[in-house]
Amino acid sequence: NLKIIEVDNKILKINEYEIGKTFLHDNKLAVQCEKNALIINKLQPEGKKIMSSKNFLAGHKEIIKRILK
Repeated sequence: NLKIIEVDNKILKINEYEIGKTFLHDNKLAVQCEKNALIINKLQPEGKKIMSSKNFLAGHKEIIKRILK
């Protein structure tokens, strides 16, 4: 489980993916919401400390193209 702690204040005008699907946008982790998408800046894996999405991606590239629930 992941908790999203901080997102970028810029809303991405992207509506190409299923709701909840993660993808890379300018080498940053993003998630599709209803009609737009958000860039995830910080997240917290269950039982772990808060970390940047860049650090998380370094060890968890499998999250790309997954659906967050």
